[in-house]
Amino acid sequence: LKKVCKKFVIGVVQSLKIERVTIAHLTAQSNQLLLQVIQRMSKSIKNILDSVRESDRRIINLIVSNGGQVYEKDIRIMLDEPRTTIWRTIKRLEQRGFIVVTKFHHQNLVKISDNFE
Repeated sequence: LKKVCKKFVIGVVQSLKIERVTIAHLTAQSNQLLLQVIQRMSKSIKNILDSVRESDRRIINLIVSNGGQVYEKDIRIMLDEPRTTIWRTIKRLEQRGFIVVTKFHHQNLVKISDNFE
């Protein structure tokens, strides 16, 4: 969540073409608006995570705990789940934008999506 908020603030600052700004430089009204936006984002992120199945969470946690990327084969081994179950879960997560799957040395490398970090 901190990364999302930081990216959001950086995006706002860049879109306003303000250089070297800190939260202290923003007016009280701007701070209040920014706080409301961050709270809404926090709720929507929480809603997204709450809507994720337990099997999806296990895979996301596994990928994150392994530095943000792991081979599909290793996920299968670590979770001791059938190949088809893992494949379907990964496809579902990929379609929802949580992860990205690329081929690397003839294997599926599963990474956390830049949009989700």
